[in-house]
Amino acid sequence: MRIGLIGAGRLGSTLARYWVRAGHELLLSARRREPVEELIEELGPLAVSGTPAEAAAFGEVVVLAVPLGAVAALAEELAEPVSDRVVLDATNPFPKRDGAAAERALRSPLGSFGHTAACFPQARVVKGFNTVFVATLRSRLQATDPPLALPLAGHPDGCPVVERLVRDAGLVPVVVGGPERAVLLDPGGPLWNRALDERALRAELGGG
Repeated sequence: MRIGLIGAGRLGSTLARYWVRAGHELLLSARRREPVEELIEELGPLAVSGTPAEAAAFGEVVVLAVPLGAVAALAEELAEPVSDRVVLDATNPFPKRDGAAAERALRSPLGSFGHTAACFPQARVVKGFNTVFVATLRSRLQATDPPLALPLAGHPDGCPVVERLVRDAGLVPVVVGGPERAVLLDPGGPLWNRALDERALRAELGGG
């Protein structure tokens, strides 16, 4: 699968390592090119660097691994190129960092998913990879037992695509519902900052 990854910081670089290891092709973009080029050298021939616009054009899935406050500006350029594509929203709303956008997201019944979905109205937005701290994700680059469960929520046609990427990362996808359930994954929600296996995550959701 071709993945356009926007943001190559701690989360983006960790996801890149997962997916290159699984054989996916990546185009990574970030504000600072030097760290991206160093990461590309580490990742090998399946990964290249480029601009956010190039990542959007390249990816069958476009991943937002950026601060929530950057999403609206990216959408001004990328909303049309990602029309009808899967957008994986790995952002979190932090008012101290993201200002009014985060405050609005936290008040919304759809949470930060609603903010991203409004910015990319024609895309199939799925919320995921935002609930587990990066250090935990990095530790799972080495196989562990039981595998970590990763909650997802969002567009019903987008979730199966992201489920594959979760499995390819060696994790267990758990779709908790559609857009109305994505708020469960935000800071303050019951699934945020929880490193759970599948059984524990489903129990948290009331599924036993």
